[in-house]
Amino acid sequence: MKRSTVAITVVCGVLLFAYPCRAQTFGSVSRGAHVRVTAPNLGVQEQEGQVAEVRGDTILLGLLAAPGVLKEIIEIPFESITVLEVRRRPGMGRGVAIGAAVGIGVGILWGLASGDDPPCSGGLDCVVPRFSAGEKAFFRAFILAPVGALAGLLAGGLTTSEYWERVVGAPVRGVSVIPVDGGLAMQWSADF
Repeated sequence: MKRSTVAITVVCGVLLFAYPCRAQTFGSVSRGAHVRVTAPNLGVQEQEGQVAEVRGDTILLGLLAAPGVLKEIIEIPFESITVLEVRRRPGMGRGVAIGAAVGIGVGILWGLASGDDPPCSGGLDCVVPRFSAGEKAFFRAFILAPVGALAGLLAGGLTTSEYWERVVGAPVRGVSVIPVDGGLAMQWSADF
């Protein structure tokens, strides 16, 4: 294989990998998001606030006096942030997906555990259809998936739990390709 083909393949792979790395960093933080920031070199320890604006290399954090009442705005460079967490609320869609998956799983297990129907012994017994364990598993999963999805929808709509999702790194971190003498070098950095 030619050296240029290998280089193009590596660059394309790096670029495909670099985009998700950036998306998992500060790309998930948008204006209005409720965040918790730690920037020790600026004296900021687990400061909660609302993102007022995200600039190229800086986040403007609005400190709240009360819900919806802005007290002040502080400017924090991304490079100073060691920990950034975003408050998330699980949605109903997640409950629907989990409920449907549980319904399908229960239907499959129930169908397979019930086994094959016995063969027809004659008379009126032959009027009732006979199903294999696999067919029962399919039908029961098909019926229980919407039931589970509905249960998940109700559970997801009734819960108000919140959690903090840790967002690591900064836009300048991650994967980068650097031209060097006679080729390219790949640099990768991550926070642990």
